Amino acid sequence: MERSLTALLKDGANEFEARFDTCRVMAGGEFAGNIEVDFSCDAAYVDTILQYLRIQSPGASPSDPALATGDRPGGLQLVFWTEPSNLDEGPESITLLWDDTAIREIEATLEDSVPIEEQIRFLEPSEILDTLPVSTSNHVLLASNRAGWWYVFAVLLLGFGALVAATTSGLELPSPRMNWALGASMIAAGFAVAFHLGATPYEQIWLDRDRRCVLVVSGRTRNPLPRLADAPGRSLDEFDHVRVFQRWRMAQGADDSDQEVWFVTLEGRIPFASEDGLVHLHDETMSVGEYSSEFTARRVAAVVSFHTGLKILDTGHDQTA
Repeated sequence: MERSLTALLKDGANEFEARFDTCRVMAGGEFAGNIEVDFSCDAAYVDTILQYLRIQSPGASPSDPALATGDRPGGLQLVFWTEPSNLDEGPESITLLWDDTAIREIEATLEDSVPIEEQIRFLEPSEILDTLPVSTSNHVLLASNRAGWWYVFAVLLLGFGALVAATTSGLELPSPRMNWALGASMIAAGFAVAFHLGATPYEQIWLDRDRRCVLVVSGRTRNPLPRLADAPGRSLDEFDHVRVFQRWRMAQGADDSDQEVWFVTLEGRIPFASEDGLVHLHDETMSVGEYSSEFTARRVAAVVSFHTGLKILDTGHDQTA
């Protein structure tokens, strides 16, 4: 087993030589399972390698052809997708396949090779909350997500409604009564929008203690309990920790500013961090909520942590996508 090797490959009746320099296994993050292989060969045979080269991890099925390529000094890089592994140690070697035929084994190295506990300290909810929540019910509300911008719309309706009601001649309506009627209607609509669209959650995250499930109730309702029996969810055993992190939401127009957004998610086990301490995201995370302030996000994460018994992984902004 070698870290760098040379193989003689065939393209129909033609033979050519390819050099494989490094094989890296992504051990953690949203790219977990990906395997990168550095290679170099005659440029005329690059497309042939893309078509026929595959890789195989021990005990796994052969991969599909490379899903991506990239340049590197002196050659190219191939990226293969494989099923992520939760093993503490990566495979010692990866088999290179030419179509379905094994050609050589190459030594595998872990790209994310630092145990996460050496880079990140998990938090307890008591480190964030002064008073821990108490619940006597089997069903525990973990988070409620509301569209707060409806309050802005409601305030506009209330303001314009009051202005219309107070202006008896500015709108040139036939009578002051119509001013009052129109203004009162706008004020009533403002209260209705604030009460229903602003104050009523459009999504609620619940914990079913008996079934050990995290449930999602979608749609605005003030009585979600009857819907919990049929609500979609995931087993609590799928998750290892509560994650809180920050990202930037890019502005849509030149006059707008980028918005800071804090996320709270439930996430599976991450064995490794990158050597520089960064911790990537998992595809299989479950969203709990999005918040405009770190203070709110951390408190929600603490509540979720307390009720689920999971630790808190606070990575702030770790520069990952």
